Amino acid sequence: MNTSSAIELYATSIFGGLVMSVLTFNGMASAVALGTVIASSVITAAYVFARR
Repeated sequence: MNTSSAIELYATSIFGGLVMSVLTFNGMASAVALGTVIASSVITAAYVFARR
């Protein structure tokens, strides 16, 4: 459990960095759209890991 939590933490940090980069380069609307997609995929991945 500790390893999966750490992996999720690292993945969230990396995705957060990507979202901030998109926000800087492409503006607010694309960052919000990409952030929503990434957040839903992270939630789905966490749900799948929790089920195992």
